[in-house]
Amino acid sequence: MIGIIIIGAGGRMGNVVAQEIKETNDMAVIYGVEKEGHPAVGSPFGKNLIVDKLEKVIREGDVVVDFSEREAVLSNREMLIQGGKPYLCGVTGFREEEFKDLKEMGRHIPFLYSPNFSFGANLLIRSGGEIARFLPEDYEIKIIETHHRMKKDAPSGTAKRLVTEIEEKRGKKVEVFSLRAGEIVGEHRVIFFGPGEVLEITHSALSRKAFVRGVLAGIRFIINQPRGFYTFDDVIKKI
Repeated sequence: MIGIIIIGAGGRMGNVVAQEIKETNDMAVIYGVEKEGHPAVGSPFGKNLIVDKLEKVIREGDVVVDFSEREAVLSNREMLIQGGKPYLCGVTGFREEEFKDLKEMGRHIPFLYSPNFSFGANLLIRSGGEIARFLPEDYEIKIIETHHRMKKDAPSGTAKRLVTEIEEKRGKKVEVFSLRAGEIVGEHRVIFFGPGEVLEITHSALSRKAFVRGVLAGIRFIINQPRGFYTFDDVIKKI
């Protein structure tokens, strides 16, 4: 049985991940972690209680799953390294230099990072890059991403990953438009404008369960890896 510690357990994703893990046969949430003062601290969380200090519990788990916030990840970085446990992170919003430093955690522990754990969204990223590679140079490419009004970062981590993938294949800048409204879980559209035609590929997350399936696959993947930095592409290759 894989023992999971969830950082950000009181948040939208942390909650859904915990509920879905309960339905598995090979893993269990042993602790949920939230920041001090969070209303969820001290509340029931499966068979355990949410605690506010990661250092109290990190050595008791097999894998650490993180859906907290950018500031928390950066603050916990050394503690995660010291804990030595495989680490799966889906937090976005890092500055370029921050993420460069974060990747260095892979020198010490198995570290799986993805801005989006949906299989469909990751295949959208791959497809966007491949389409951009084959289209003629005069095609314009735009990305439109839409998320719920509470999402802090814009563009989204998924949109940034799309931009990187397309620009690496094409060598031209790609413009991103971000919209924050309502309770939309997440939608990403890549639009290719050419002479006399428009090609569009879209991924829409209808619920957070779209991401959880990838998280579970990621946990089963990272638990068996040596130290290093991994992406969801590595997970897909193993399936």
